Parts: sequence; structure tokens; C-alpha cells
Amino acid sequence: MEKMGLGRIEGLGYPVPEKTAGAFGRAIEVSAGKDTTTGHWEMMGLKLDKAFPTYPNGFPKDVMDEFERRIGRKTLGKYPASGTAILDELGEEHMRTGCPIVYTSGDSVFQIACHEDVIPVEELYRICRIAREMLVGDHAVGRVIARPFTGTGKGHFTRTPAAGISRWNPPGKHCWTY
Repeated sequence: MEKMGLGRIEGLGYPVPEKTAGAFGRAIEVSAGKDTTTGHWEMMGLKLDKAFPTYPNGFPKDVMDEFERRIGRKTLGKYPASGTAILDELGEEHMRTGCPIVYTSGDSVFQIACHEDVIPVEELYRICRIAREMLVGDHAVGRVIARPFTGTGKGHFTRTPAAGISRWNPPGKHCWTY
């Protein structure tokens, strides 16, 4: 990398070769927002003028009320959390009640976790599509993510591989990411 010009990029601290065999440069972020989706889109040439919304205090009551009405179920959580910690916090209650666990993180995401024996993966995907359809305008999160899991109780819950193919991006953009 040094021979390609890495050392010629200011601030990196690598040795500066006399000659370089390639091109070199340093990108500067220009989009509003700094989440995963924004960064990937920007690398592909799409600049966002408005950041995707984040929810450091949890999702607004009106958003959750509408989501629950549309899916026909109450939900648990609705606040920022680690994906593994929230399973330990609410997984057993989810198994007792059948209420999906909804949570977010520092990125603009609406994550829905369901035990596969309580809410099958295909039903979880249907619930995610409903979330994506309603999360538009001021609440157009960057991603809606299904988080299926299995296990018998606190300390024994595990996300399943189906989580890796279950992302819905904003309407009008690519439908699936892997």
C-alpha cells in the first residue's frame, strides 16, 4: 500500500516513497448523518442532504401505537438496546406474551426480534414489511431489520442465521441488502 501511495495521504503517518505506483487520495464525508447506510450510499455516489432519524430516547408513542395497530399485536421494548442484551431482558416475556421486541441503536434502525417458535420467520418478515411501509417521511429510518432468535431462556437466546437476509431499506431504494 505504501508503494501505491498510502504514505502520500496527509495525516496517516506512513513513510512517503520517492515514487508511487498508483493513485492516492483521501475522501471527506459530505452527507448528513453518519450511519452505516449513509456511508455505503455515499461511497457509491449518493449524497444525503437529510440524515436518517435516530431515536436515542426510544420510538415515539404515536409511531408505536400505529405500528401495533397495523400488526395487531402489542410490542415490548421500543428503546435503544444491544441486540443480545435485549433478548436477555425481554426474551422470556416475549415468549409468554407473543409481543414482538422492538428496539433501536445508534444507527437509524427499527429492529424487531421474535423467537422462531413464537412468531415464525415468515410472519416476522411480514411484520417488518409493515414497519417499512409506515416508516416514511419524518420517520424514514435507514433500515428495518428482522432479528429472529431461538433458545430456552435468559442467557440461552441466540440470533438465527435468518437475520442475515432480512433487511428492508427505504421505499424507492434497493429492497434487499445481504
